[in-house]
Amino acid sequence: MELRFTPTAGDFRAAFAARARGTVAGRGARRWTNLLAGCATFTGAGGALTAAANGVARPPAVLMFFFALLVLARPWLRAWQARRLAADKGEFRVLVDEAGVTVTNAVSSTVLDWRELPYYLETPEQFVLLGGNEQTHTLTVLPKRGTDEPGRLGELIAWRSSALPQG
Repeated sequence: MELRFTPTAGDFRAAFAARARGTVAGRGARRWTNLLAGCATFTGAGGALTAAANGVARPPAVLMFFFALLVLARPWLRAWQARRLAADKGEFRVLVDEAGVTVTNAVSSTVLDWRELPYYLETPEQFVLLGGNEQTHTLTVLPKRGTDEPGRLGELIAWRSSALPQG
């Protein structure tokens, strides 16, 4: 089965969000991000209140406010960066078959065996194929808009998942 699409920042944002919700590592990273955002927000608010009460200059409070914004904007920044990396590669052509996934674009071609992508997540807009190890994560985004038969694509991905050796 073949897909053709041009990746968007929304594709990557949705894939990263699905990974954050659907994997243990993603949920752990999301907890740390939320903790950092909460700490930055409370510290910034405390600094602002202290500065207002004492009539002191506001740079520490402003700095903490911008740090909180940066932490909260991290998902959008990651998606924007991924989109920038894919932007000069043009349209992506992805071949999905029993052997694996072949991703081809104007700059490169990558062949991934199903053993390299043992997990997948499905969202209403896409399939996200996951692989790698603790240090290196492989994330392959397959937007459903890239094919006329998203149901068939889902069946193929689910089939390969059940065909992988367990354990």
